Amino acid sequence: MDNDTQVTFESLFEHELRVLDNPICRQCDAKIRHPLLPWLVGRRFSETTERVVFVGKPHRGTPGEILPSGIIDPTAMVAEQLWGWSPAYWSYTRQIAENLYGRDACDFIAFTNLIKCTNVNAEDGESTSADKTLGGHPKPASRGRLKAGQ
Repeated sequence: MDNDTQVTFESLFEHELRVLDNPICRQCDAKIRHPLLPWLVGRRFSETTERVVFVGKPHRGTPGEILPSGIIDPTAMVAEQLWGWSPAYWSYTRQIAENLYGRDACDFIAFTNLIKCTNVNAEDGESTSADKTLGGHPKPASRGRLKAGQ
């Protein structure tokens, strides 16, 4: 798996956007103030007429190397273990990608997180970011599933 994340985004995050060194980032109160580079930008991502980008919830902990600028580079983790990981999100995302592009799907897609910093530790398990960022407030009531004909 060739991952173009560093080539595509590292300079953008560190030099152009000055992530962690701009007024907005300096005001951030995230527990883990290390923005995450995209997990994966496949080497053939820009060759297809369509661009498939999977966007997930905030990451947990620091899943990668913290660079001197403070950003997290998760690319080694992706290459070593992420594509074969079995939790639900990664499993169904992988299945969707492979249904579209075959066994080399990771060469044609991108993975990222919408929110780049987080309040969720790696030890927090499968909790959603909303569970942690709502400060313990109750979750909205579930509306349940509609039955056919409703």
